[in-house]
Amino acid sequence: MDVIQERQLASEQGRISQNISSYYDSLSVEEQEENRVWGKFAESLLSK
Repeated sequence: MDVIQERQLASEQGRISQNISSYYDSLSVEEQEENRVWGKFAESLLSK
């Protein structure tokens, strides 16, 4: 991978990370709680 591709990839990863952060920052308290509940449910399935 050349330097240009590495810079483009780093820039894209930064944009993706920022978009994900913005999404989670925009959730209401109720939506955050729903995500926590789903997360706990998923963890319980993975631990079996």
